[in-house]
Amino acid sequence: MIDPSISPRPANTAPTAPDEDLPLGDATAKVLLTLLIIIGAASVVLMAQAVVVIGWSWNVIGSPFIAVVAIVSAWQLRRKRVRRAVEVLLWGLTINTLALPFFVAGIKTPALFALPTLCVMAGWLLGSRHAAGIAVASAVVLSAQVLAQRLGISNPNAADRPLETYLIILVVSTFLAMVITRAAVKSFQRQVQSIKQSDERFRALFRANPLPGSLVDNDGATLEVNHAWVALFGIAASEVQGRNASELGIWRNDEHRAQVRARLAVGEFVAGFPTTLHTVSGERHFLLYVSPVEFIDGVRLVTTLVDQTDRLAAEAAQRALTESLEERVAQRTAELSQTVQALKAAQEELVHAEKLASLGAMVAGISHELNTPIGNTLTMASTLKDVSKEFDQKSQSGAMRKSDLSHYLSNVSEMADLIERNARRAADLIASFKQVAVDRSSQRRREFNVANLVADVLVTSQPLVRGRGVLFTQDVVEDLTCDTYPGPVEQILTNFVQNAVLHGFGERDAGHIDIQVRKDGDSVVITVKDDGAGMSEHTLRHIFDPFFTTRLGQGGSGLGLSVSHHLAVAVLGGDLTAASQPGEGCTMTLRFLQRLPHSH
Repeated sequence: MIDPSISPRPANTAPTAPDEDLPLGDATAKVLLTLLIIIGAASVVLMAQAVVVIGWSWNVIGSPFIAVVAIVSAWQLRRKRVRRAVEVLLWGLTINTLALPFFVAGIKTPALFALPTLCVMAGWLLGSRHAAGIAVASAVVLSAQVLAQRLGISNPNAADRPLETYLIILVVSTFLAMVITRAAVKSFQRQVQSIKQSDERFRALFRANPLPGSLVDNDGATLEVNHAWVALFGIAASEVQGRNASELGIWRNDEHRAQVRARLAVGEFVAGFPTTLHTVSGERHFLLYVSPVEFIDGVRLVTTLVDQTDRLAAEAAQRALTESLEERVAQRTAELSQTVQALKAAQEELVHAEKLASLGAMVAGISHELNTPIGNTLTMASTLKDVSKEFDQKSQSGAMRKSDLSHYLSNVSEMADLIERNARRAADLIASFKQVAVDRSSQRRREFNVANLVADVLVTSQPLVRGRGVLFTQDVVEDLTCDTYPGPVEQILTNFVQNAVLHGFGERDAGHIDIQVRKDGDSVVITVKDDGAGMSEHTLRHIFDPFFTTRLGQGGSGLGLSVSHHLAVAVLGGDLTAASQPGEGCTMTLRFLQRLPHSH
């Protein structure tokens, strides 16, 4: 609600079309048609009466002129040019009436009685500007006519006109004035009724508006408030009337009120001005809208208030929630980072555990493999000891014969050969085991020959395939050397062989494993293919997932291929893929850089 002491400008209205601003509105065409009929009939009667009474002369020239004017006006009316038709008719009659004194009876010409009627018709049909124009033209022309007659310059026919002429002119002029007045009164009544209905509709909508609103006059006094306004401020409508907002104590900030008044003073609309007002429930935030509206008795200000308190509170709560969410996201991110670090640590531990498990299995296999040559060596050494003891006893007793010496030498030579072969085999196994164990445990980087690495893996895998009838075939480039980490390569190949024997062959007593090594650009590709049972699509999709195994509870940990994939990607800078169909075996492919960059 506002209390300005200035008169705001009314809202701008769009320009009207030429035929839309006639005072009589839509009734103008009908009134004009009636006037044309009356004027046309009167001109014919006057012309006939003048010819009969006076005879043909300049005295009757006005009637044909009026007839022509009526015809032109009717033509314009037919073309929907109502204003142009009215202008042609009224100014044509005015010109004819003002010209007749110069040809008829001067200032005493009876046609001059029609001038007041023409002025009234112009005012109602065209507006006050045309009425003023006819009045001024009449005064100037008639004054000139009187002056000309006094000076003897003009000597019109002074013969008196017949009384019937005066009667016709007066009756027609009065009747025309009656028609115009009647149409104007009806139009005015319709406009007043329309304004009343519009005012009633406005007030009904104003009172029913769910937003608080008020109607203020130019002096700032409150004329009316709606129900929402009364409920908001807790002031009865009867107590509001005639009082301004300052007296009601609604404004919280006088500076805001001054800003609103300044906008209205320059004719600006107030749309969405933020302010705080005192209400029955305390101070609340609003958007103020003020629009000048023109009523019958002047311009009024219609104010509307839009409560923003709940929206602002919701926005504040949303901001607080957003800030809280940001804090929670940051906290959750930190927790996730810690979780990721823990997972990485767990992954490293799993990789280390898998390495140790693989190394342990290899140690057990090598121990079993060394048991035979070392056992044979011990047996031969013990036998050699017994034979030598027996030979010594025979030598001490003097019972030695040549055949005993020959037999002893033959046994010693044979047993020494057996001891040497078994010792060499044990030494080879130990050397292979030592190299593999060092590579896997230290994961040191060095140059190595791929063919030798494959041979070491096959040697350490012998305990696993002993007695299973597994056949190995190789297609390896002999002089292919790499500069990378041999331990992960050996562990991955060992996992390939173990998976083929344990999962691919299962309980079968025979199988074929083919190992191929080739160079592809700057990478080395090792392919291990078996003719085992193969894998289903589901198994193939999950073989690299941690803890996924098809032998759960039967010795499978589900970490072998997961760790192998990690080693291939993270350590060797390559990748690991698998291809298989049920019943058609499995093909595992390891690709790694031949010479790993030192920055990796």
